[in-house]
Amino acid sequence: MSDAMTAPQSVARGSRARLRLWPGRRAEPLGLCLVVPGLGYTASMPLLFWPATALTEAGWAVVALEWDEPPSSLEELESQAHWTRSASKRMTGRESPMLIVGKSLGTRLAPWAEREAIPAAWLTPVLDDEAVLTTLELGKAPALVAGGTADPVWRGGPRPRMDLEVLEFPQADHSLLIAGDWQRSMRIQNRITSRVLDLAARVVARG
Repeated sequence: MSDAMTAPQSVARGSRARLRLWPGRRAEPLGLCLVVPGLGYTASMPLLFWPATALTEAGWAVVALEWDEPPSSLEELESQAHWTRSASKRMTGRESPMLIVGKSLGTRLAPWAEREAIPAAWLTPVLDDEAVLTTLELGKAPALVAGGTADPVWRGGPRPRMDLEVLEFPQADHSLLIAGDWQRSMRIQNRITSRVLDLAARVVARG
């Protein structure tokens, strides 16, 4: 990976963001996964760490967006995602399938991913954003959605559709943790990671 991909990059007007390459990338990855964190929830935290690690072990190149300051607008966030996509060929050495794993704030990229026909795993999506909810319910891009009933922005989850898998976890909060029950919380992490891997396998099979 070039120095230009590890140093902070101005990817949108007024923005300072960088990509961090997940360790363990293979020489010829199956595709590129972009991990988009939440507000105060980085890619090193469990809900994003385990899918990123598992995807890397499965043969994907994984990059995580990092911010000095979170994007202040949807336009800025979409600009960062577009910049990542344009950089993907340099990172993988070829035109490769792309997958997004987004958490909370990162799920605001759902309309952009739909326009770009990019499959995605949206974890604790902000369903109080009508654009996000409408995209998930009416879109066509393959997607996985996971949320918990103790998360106020879950709102019962999106209505199912073809190519949309919805995972709902009773009593799980906005971090998909269950207070006072670490064992159930870990099982949630395991199930989500497994389903993200299944989605990634479908993306590769589609080419």
